Formats: sequence, C-alpha cells, structure tokens
Amino acid sequence: MEKTKLSLEDLVVQAGGMRAIPAAARKVLDLVDDDNTSSAVLGEALSKDQALAAHVLKVANSALYGCSREIATLPMAVSVLGRKALRNQTIVVTTRGVYKRFGITEKMLWSHAVCTAIGARLIARKCCPPMAEDAFICGLMHDVGKVILNNECPEMFADVMMRTYNDGEP
Repeated sequence: MEKTKLSLEDLVVQAGGMRAIPAAARKVLDLVDDDNTSSAVLGEALSKDQALAAHVLKVANSALYGCSREIATLPMAVSVLGRKALRNQTIVVTTRGVYKRFGITEKMLWSHAVCTAIGARLIARKCCPPMAEDAFICGLMHDVGKVILNNECPEMFADVMMRTYNDGEP
C-alpha cells in the first residue's frame, strides 16, 4: 500500500478541523478569567459538563490539595483549586478530546503531555511561582504537533515513531 504524502499546507488545513472545546468548558474558561465571577457561578458552569465536573472534584479531593475534609460541591472545589488551576484542569479535560482515536499511541502521547505539564509546574513552582500554572499549560501543549500528525497521518506517524524509538533515528 502506497502512503500518500501531505504537504505542510494540507496538514495545516486538515488540522484546522480539530475538535472544538465543548460549550460548557468554553463557558468555564470565559468565567474563570473574570475576577467578578463567584465560585457558585463557576460551579454552576462546571455542572453543565459531567466529565469536567467529576474531574474537578477528583483533583480538588486529591492529596495534592491536602484538604482535611471531603470536597463535595463544585463551588468548594473551585475555591480549593483556585482560578488558574481550574482553568488548567478545564483545558486538560478538553484537550484530551482532540485525539481522533484513543489507542496505545494516543495514550502514550497523552501520558507524556500530562507528565511534562506536571513536571513543568513543579519546576516553575521552585524557580518562578507566579508562572507555575502557565508552565503547566506549556508542558501540556508542547507536543501538539505530534497529536496533529498522529490524527492526520497515523500510518506515517507510527512509522516515524518506530524508527525513532526502535532504530534510534533522530
């Protein structure tokens, strides 16, 4: 089977069709940037997306935030996480949706992106604390080109990955 090559322009056009952020997540992202938005309003916006709401509650109850009691409501979770972390967690949940498939390759790309994001946040907390959440987003998005290539040219991407990892080619 002959593999067709895409020009860079074709790839950019095809990548422009990546899935959009769901409406509920867009609303949360809009609200989180407004300092006048209350935790109750943010909680209400989060409640419109079941996966996002569950994720935010899970993170707020994680050992990372070390609360002495269970965080049971979305407004409480918003207060525990803070606005920047809430923005980042919303982006984490929605960016996973850009993958057209979610097999082993996609799981490896996603895992690498999340681990890089966490590592970037930890480093930034030591070096430049105000930039920690921005570093998280940078880490999460650093390989978005690989996601695009995998979405649009999966066979070619798999071939490149095998040659890189198995044969040590740059």
